[in-house]
Amino acid sequence: MNTPKFSVLINNYNYADFVTQAVASSHAQELAPHEIIVVDDGSKDDSLAVLSSLKARIPNLVVHPQPNGGQLAAFRKGIELATGDWCFFLDADDEWTPQHLAQAAAVIDANPQVSAYYSGHRETSGPPMYRTKWPEGMVGPVAALVAATRTRVGTITSTIALRRDLALKLVALDRNLDEDWRIRADDCLLFGASLAGAIFYYHPEPTAIYRIHERNGYANKDNALDEYLYGFKRARLFRAFRESFGIEQAELLANLLAETQFPQNRRTAKIRRRYMRAIWKSDAKLLARLKSLYKALTKP
Repeated sequence: MNTPKFSVLINNYNYADFVTQAVASSHAQELAPHEIIVVDDGSKDDSLAVLSSLKARIPNLVVHPQPNGGQLAAFRKGIELATGDWCFFLDADDEWTPQHLAQAAAVIDANPQVSAYYSGHRETSGPPMYRTKWPEGMVGPVAALVAATRTRVGTITSTIALRRDLALKLVALDRNLDEDWRIRADDCLLFGASLAGAIFYYHPEPTAIYRIHERNGYANKDNALDEYLYGFKRARLFRAFRESFGIEQAELLANLLAETQFPQNRRTAKIRRRYMRAIWKSDAKLLARLKSLYKALTKP
């Protein structure tokens, strides 16, 4: 069996003071990556000078500067440039422990049906954030469940890995959506993978290190208006993916019932409860529509 090649994709914007650690942690993996690709998204600090110095010492480091377009645009370019079989995503202000790629490789080798992987993580400070709501091991396909509940599988960008062929499908979105996802574009990867029917594997070992600092784009910045606007952005994203992957809302209940038949989706009571709640809500909506239709048809 051919050993899959792992491409590390780092998106950077004005993180000259952190990107060295991100690249170094990729380069220091027990399982060496096929390549490390840094997409610099129009940084105005000395990121490019820092990256140029690193490139002189790391032969498989690729640096791609581009005009500022936001995180989704940076993801797209990195995936397009990648030549590996899998894309491993790492934010420029985060790091990995040396075991990150090796542990992922062991999971992928043992579970060839998996096309999306995510690890556990820890924060550099503060209380735990972004913990997954899913159990260890496999889950999927869960397109109907995610469409019904809007609950994504996975956590932060720096824990995520996707088969490159899947990743390419997820970023083939209308470019008008790039502005929506200048930050928080890991939603596009995780929601998209679920809606595409991917089978996920969660390995809880915290091999990703999420850095908490004053310039985090999202962490510890709760804002009611931003969350309200996020709802509209997510709705646009779901609509785009539903159109791409042919998900019919009218067939949601049937799809939910079908997904519960997959062994990995019946494995734990926690997942089964998610399906029962989604089926109940979906069924309630269906009944409400039927009642409205009945009333309309029986009016004199």
